[in-house]
Amino acid sequence: MASLSPQPVLGGLHRDTPFACFQNPNITLKEISMQGVVKLQGPGKDSAFCDALSSLLLPLPEVGETTANEELRCYSTGPNEWIFVTPANQENAVMKKLTPVSERWTCLITLVSDSCCAISISGDCAVELLSKACALDLHHRTFSVNQTTVTRFARVAAQLTKVGEKRFELIVDRSQARYIWNWLIDAAGEF
Repeated sequence: MASLSPQPVLGGLHRDTPFACFQNPNITLKEISMQGVVKLQGPGKDSAFCDALSSLLLPLPEVGETTANEELRCYSTGPNEWIFVTPANQENAVMKKLTPVSERWTCLITLVSDSCCAISISGDCAVELLSKACALDLHHRTFSVNQTTVTRFARVAAQLTKVGEKRFELIVDRSQARYIWNWLIDAAGEF
């Protein structure tokens, strides 16, 4: 029987590295190594549902925010939808922990690891680069660390999260990853 292992989406595009990377003096782009991604849709206004998730995994963030512990990050993508990001090969453990919730409440738990690509964008000109592709106000007073949003980025649906003062994470559909990567490389040339 064949052994399956996750493969980088953008691997080999630059300098024969397993994960894509690009750097100039003001911008660093990196494909984030393999992660597990689980999407949960459920009754976000039900406090018992939220309390159950808090005891099983971690507190659910408010819309537009993130929560995290050493092993898991959770992004709120709407009032009734969250994305849990795990280290590689840990997504099944998250899904197993969510099973009691799915037995009690009507909710949908979906493994989406293979359909996503995450790219880290950092550097002194990261905000300027990102602003070229989306209409969000990314100024630090309006889009602070640990905020997240679903937006259109270079005409593609994306999850954009500010993970540090000058560092962002962009999650896009795997089928759009090369287009977004090439767009970022082209736009980064200006900086």
